[in-house]
Amino acid sequence: MPILLGQYTRGVTQDESQKLAEELASMTEDSVIVTPSDINLSLHEAQKTSSVDLYERLMNYCNSEISKAILSQTLTTEIGSGSLAAAAVHYKVRQEVVMADINIVEEAINRLIHWFVDLNFGSGTYPEFHIRTDQSDNLQQIERDFKISQTGNTRLTKQYWMRTYGLKEDEVAEIS
Repeated sequence: MPILLGQYTRGVTQDESQKLAEELASMTEDSVIVTPSDINLSLHEAQKTSSVDLYERLMNYCNSEISKAILSQTLTTEIGSGSLAAAAVHYKVRQEVVMADINIVEEAINRLIHWFVDLNFGSGTYPEFHIRTDQSDNLQQIERDFKISQTGNTRLTKQYWMRTYGLKEDEVAEIS
């Protein structure tokens, strides 16, 4: 913000100069200078920019920091032209954030389930809430597991399939 400069002639009283300062302060939110008109003051800034540029830079900086805090990446908001390497890194970070968010939600809902069961039925067996992610995110792992199982040299266990892909006992049958 520019500083508002108010000048008065010598010989005015302290009350009059104070009143001028108060009136100028009511016109602006920041700094006010009141001096006699024969005293010349100038302000030297390190970098001359318009106040619009200053606010625009502040807004861009704040938007950038908010994006990093919420999205944990900057590819979609800051990088002008993307690259495959940057996209791969940002995708991995996004996946980690998604999994962390899933864990937070699962823990909160499971805690609520415990409270609900305790309140209504006393302590006992608690059901568990789990969020299943889209299996398309696991495409590379699925392809790898399929190739391993096709070699005939290695056999993936039923427990592996169930744990890795979130399958239930009755959904998997072993073929002899």
